[in-house]
Amino acid sequence: MAQKARAPMAEKGKKRAGPLFTVSLYPPMALFGYLVLFTASLLVYGTATGIADVTYTYLFLGLLILLLYVLYYILSQRVWRARFYEKMFAIDGRKRHGDVSYGQIKQVSAVRTLFGLVSAVEVTLKNEPARFRILGNPRNEELQSDLHGWLLEQTAGNSRPTP
Repeated sequence: MAQKARAPMAEKGKKRAGPLFTVSLYPPMALFGYLVLFTASLLVYGTATGIADVTYTYLFLGLLILLLYVLYYILSQRVWRARFYEKMFAIDGRKRHGDVSYGQIKQVSAVRTLFGLVSAVEVTLKNEPARFRILGNPRNEELQSDLHGWLLEQTAGNSRPTP
């Protein structure tokens, strides 16, 4: 998925205002939307003009079903865009918008999704029973860490019992 990792500091001692990690599903949504339209138009054109025989019709129909499944999977995600800063992260998605501090995170885990082809990070918040999944696990070269490892470092003290 479309991922971008940024450096945490522009110069030594000067904090960078931008996010350390950014994950967005908007480019894959657009790409798979265009692929669905293109495949559907090829299917309709090939069948209407008689160019495509039965084999090609079934091939395009199978490809269209696969593309629709992937597009549905992307659209069904609860988080469509996430930006991770030093003290908090901002998420936008279906019924979810706002800033969350790292102290509210209960659990972070790395998972493989979509037939095992896409890596993702699952986050569970303390005040919510449902997890949300962030598709993609970008790497920040200056931090020498990926999103999952960085979130584990940020939330290391969250799961320990306080005396």
